[in-house]
Amino acid sequence: MSYANIDGMLRHISDGKISTMESRPIEIKLLFHYWLNSTALTLLTRSRNFHCPWCQNHRLSFRHPRAKDEKNPSQKLLELAMRNKDEGFSAVFN
Repeated sequence: MSYANIDGMLRHISDGKISTMESRPIEIKLLFHYWLNSTALTLLTRSRNFHCPWCQNHRLSFRHPRAKDEKNPSQKLLELAMRNKDEGFSAVFN
């Protein structure tokens, strides 16, 4: 789950913590007809709210974040996308 009861307060536990991140071809995205032959920096965060029996990424998305997991601020993601020459971002399965 994305939230946990910590000391009686509902807290978001995966904020900025990314399970998987890589440049992927735009042609495999739903909006494949935009910017053909380009890539998008694709992000998957840990912890989801829904449990779907057909989930292809259960191992990646349902693992609870660890305290030592590195946070990824938006500026760092933007710099990585620019370095990879990605044309956009894609947040998947969230």
